[in-house]
Amino acid sequence: MLKSNWHTHTYRCGHAKGTDEEYVLAAIDAGIKRLGFSDHAPYPDTPSDGIRMKFEEYDGYVCSIKELKEKYKDQIEIFVGLEVEYYKDYLDTLKKYRKELDYLILGQHGFSAFREDTYFIDSKEELYRYCELIEQGCASGLVDYIAHPDVCLWNYPRIDDAVIDVANRIADVSNKYNIPVEVNCGSGVYRGKRIYEDGERYPYPNREFFEVFAKKGCEVVIGLDIHNPELFATDEYLDRARSVLEGLNCNIIEDYDLIAAAKIRKEKYLKENS
Repeated sequence: MLKSNWHTHTYRCGHAKGTDEEYVLAAIDAGIKRLGFSDHAPYPDTPSDGIRMKFEEYDGYVCSIKELKEKYKDQIEIFVGLEVEYYKDYLDTLKKYRKELDYLILGQHGFSAFREDTYFIDSKEELYRYCELIEQGCASGLVDYIAHPDVCLWNYPRIDDAVIDVANRIADVSNKYNIPVEVNCGSGVYRGKRIYEDGERYPYPNREFFEVFAKKGCEVVIGLDIHNPELFATDEYLDRARSVLEGLNCNIIEDYDLIAAAKIRKEKYLKENS
């Protein structure tokens, strides 16, 4: 099991189970030393519908995690962040989160805050549109690592030239801004392999993506993407994700100090956007 996990959700997103404290206790039992909560970010006047927390739940979320941080300070370090999307229409909201929270991770689930388009990408045009949002999000200074960069392949029918091109572009933006990419141990492996036009594979993580990341020396972090506290007790999905990368010389930083990196990036962003 890892000693640090920065990708942890709560019941507020509508598709996770358990109380905030149950996640903390399960993480302690699993030997986690640094636990980051990064539930799905809310945006004002948008639907949640089992996708993300409601905007009015945000203050309670932050308060709850900070109370647990104090309560369990002698057993585990706890940090509060969000998993955000880069939506130009909500830059003020993203700036608020950047200012108030310990860190933000970029998990681009849609092209707008009104639909999770990422899971339905089936054309090169949409694939490149996703890639552009990742590039813009990293360039913005708002985010600290790229969650499941290959989530765009959930419904994409085959590994083609566009997939490799997008992987290279994401690798380049990762290196340019020193923003790690994540090998994700959540839904992509939790639900098992699927049949695509060119064979059977996990939707993500994707080996071809990580071959590019390995070749270009991108920093890689592991995100458990926990939606149920019980999952801290098993390495099954971590092992599945690792199996995709077997034999690759990936630059995996298992105890990546996200908070130190986020602090520097946050200070720079706020200074330039005050």
